[in-house]
Amino acid sequence: MNTIPDYATRASQFEHESERKQRRYERLAWMRLLAFILLVAGVILAWREALWWGGLSVTVAGIAGFAALIRRHGRLQEQAQHLQRLQLLNEYEARSLAHNDDSHW
Repeated sequence: MNTIPDYATRASQFEHESERKQRRYERLAWMRLLAFILLVAGVILAWREALWWGGLSVTVAGIAGFAALIRRHGRLQEQAQHLQRLQLLNEYEARSLAHNDDSHW
């Protein structure tokens, strides 16, 4: 039974998925920047133009939303790194099964 193609296939799949997650991570980074700028502008406008409770509401809601975006961004980064580690593990295993001595960690 030859399991080397299985490991190679999985390594390729993990690489593809990791790259996809990394692209999403980078897009989300730009969204975070834009969200922060909009949050600051919204808070300034709310405190200047609305009653105190309106400004406070916008501030609390904005911070909560931004915190959720940061958590999502962090989870996406963790997922991409996990997939990269799985890719490397499968590549090393395929090399090891092929009796290739340069597969040492």
